Amino acid sequence: APDPELPHPLRCQDKAQLGEFMKQSGIEVMPSYPKELIGSFSFESPEQYFEFITEVSPATAKPMAQATEEQKKEIKEKVIEKAKSFAKGSEIVFPWSALVVAGLKP
Repeated sequence: APDPELPHPLRCQDKAQLGEFMKQSGIEVMPSYPKELIGSFSFESPEQYFEFITEVSPATAKPMAQATEEQKKEIKEKVIEKAKSFAKGSEIVFPWSALVVAGLKP
């Protein structure tokens, strides 16, 4: 699990936690915020998804570059198998959400 004290994509995944974090930073959160945005990422196949995350995402590209060929093969098989559980028709569709906050610093 990521260190809760260091910045990372999941640090403020809870609306209350995000609002509290902003207040601690001296920022006055605007009324009706935070807001949640919801969407999805689609891929033509599990293999295309694997290629995307290993070539585009720094979070996976570096560890994959350091893995042995045997480890890479095992990781690829596991990721592709898990990605198949997100199949919708002929595509792989991953839901996502993000919290957006607006505030003023007095």
